[in-house]
Amino acid sequence: TRVTTMLDPLLSGTRVACHANTVAAAYAARMLGTLGADVIWIEAPQGSTLRREPPFLPGDGHVSALFAYLAAGARSRAIELGTASGRDQLAGILSETDVFIDDTPVEERGPLDIDEEAIARKHPDLVHVSVRPFGAFGPKAHWQAEELIVQHASGEGYLIPNGLTCELFPDRSPVKIHGHFAEMQGGIAAALGALSALWVRHEVGGQYVDISSQDATLAVGAFAIQRLGDGSVEH
Repeated sequence: TRVTTMLDPLLSGTRVACHANTVAAAYAARMLGTLGADVIWIEAPQGSTLRREPPFLPGDGHVSALFAYLAAGARSRAIELGTASGRDQLAGILSETDVFIDDTPVEERGPLDIDEEAIARKHPDLVHVSVRPFGAFGPKAHWQAEELIVQHASGEGYLIPNGLTCELFPDRSPVKIHGHFAEMQGGIAAALGALSALWVRHEVGGQYVDISSQDATLAVGAFAIQRLGDGSVEH
């Protein structure tokens, strides 16, 4: 029996597999890694699309600064999930993994054996975290969305700049908060969902956690309630 001390990282001894091509899923893995988890990236042979996301670090110009941050401290494994041998390799990794974070489009999961049912059947003790712009269920589950879309779909874009931008500047094109604000909100929700599922895994086994970045970013607007304390209200 391993004795955990207050000096040990919270997730020491926990293994996380991350199959990510978007910031939300990658950021969730990054935070779990910061808490001490052993993170392994599952990438296609050509690498995650995040590797090609600008800006690039000084030097040869081929290292994405965003990817370098998101994958810091993680290991990488190139696997072709479109082949039977690749799916077997992933199954082997997941059999020794505590959390699997995935952002694959819903319609592509079945053929790759990484849909909710397949994962639950093969790995009943695994915490399976799905991170999509609009979640994996409902009428928007198949929709694709970049950062700008998620920000405005969540209502956050409507508040820029610290007010009702549509009323202040009705003729201006949509604007966004710099960087990946909305996707990182999805990543935060995914990390918290994974931690919650891990907390009770000894009682209920593995669980499926479905995260919508839109929903997570919408929740940020709840800060308006806090404004009641200083006498201002935003709608």
